[in-house]
Amino acid sequence: MPPSSAAATQRRLRVLLIAPHFSEYTARLAGALATEVDVTVGFNQDNWRAEIDTLPGEAGFLTGFDSFFFTTRRTVLRWLGAAKVLWTLIRRRPDIVHFQETHNRIVWLTEPLARRFAPVVLTIHDPVPHAGRDEAALEFWPQRLAIRRRAALCLAHGAHCLEVLATPEAGEITGAGNIRHGVVLQPGPEDLRPPEPRSILMFGRMEAYKGLEVLIAACERLQAEGVAFTLTLAGRGPEVDRLRPRIDALPQVRVNDGWLTPRDAIAAFQATSLVVMPYLESTQSGVLAAAFANGRPVVASDVGGIPDVLQDGETGVLVPPEDPVALAEALAALLDDPARLERMGRAALAYADTRLAWAPIAAETAAHYRALV
Repeated sequence: MPPSSAAATQRRLRVLLIAPHFSEYTARLAGALATEVDVTVGFNQDNWRAEIDTLPGEAGFLTGFDSFFFTTRRTVLRWLGAAKVLWTLIRRRPDIVHFQETHNRIVWLTEPLARRFAPVVLTIHDPVPHAGRDEAALEFWPQRLAIRRRAALCLAHGAHCLEVLATPEAGEITGAGNIRHGVVLQPGPEDLRPPEPRSILMFGRMEAYKGLEVLIAACERLQAEGVAFTLTLAGRGPEVDRLRPRIDALPQVRVNDGWLTPRDAIAAFQATSLVVMPYLESTQSGVLAAAFANGRPVVASDVGGIPDVLQDGETGVLVPPEDPVALAEALAALLDDPARLERMGRAALAYADTRLAWAPIAAETAAHYRALV
């Protein structure tokens, strides 16, 4: 049974965070939460290695909380991981159990017992699946919706995500908490570099909803108009394969579809003048948070949750979705105005250091915890 509310409010709350995915996000949140509550984090070891290894500034945020690791690569290991989570529940007796929602089945295995120990909080990173390979999540969508409806509290990133959560497709979750997506892929002092002039970066999984074809059409227009630029596509995905002939016809475009370590990713952000996000749809965006953390302005589609964070004309430029002409014009205008680019980059970094800083996000999260107990 959950601990008594009176006892919980007389001491620091104990929180168990479970992260089958989003290891860097969770670790930064946990490090900031440690000033407010006692935190134990369960990390998926494979995701930890992908997101945390080689990340700069580890000592700065991987402190203040206890952690353990599990793996879910095979069925037997998934059950062993679930047993590890449940053993930690019994041993730590948390006041709050907080899951990062993913399609990983360890959440389904552990949530039914977790909510018998304490209120369950979910961070909803994507209220509904994106077009493309993410639609595979629909196979298990009823289970995810059931867990959302049972949760004591769902947290989402921005007004748009809250609106989507309230729809039938996302579970009709009302009363969810609004939590900002904090900075990720934040460079250390040793990583800071001046950007390459007239360079553009598109970063992340190249899925159908990311609008890569719109960007390629915009680049074809820039080439035809004689605009000097380079574009780096840093990420894997089926859209790169589908559009390869058109990409290969653009000498200004280079593709880095190998595995990027976190330090490699930071180097890519540091090398570019601006980041482009020609998305057809969006919820929140870790790419946007990473671009701002690296002091780089963003040209992005005016869709989904992007306008909740990007300040048009200050930290970047919003353009209509599926409009390669508008996208090409916005990119050319910024590339031709280095002073404006630099000014927007400073504003993006200032926004990251204040509005996307983890300390205030952790304070808001802890306030939600206290309200539950």
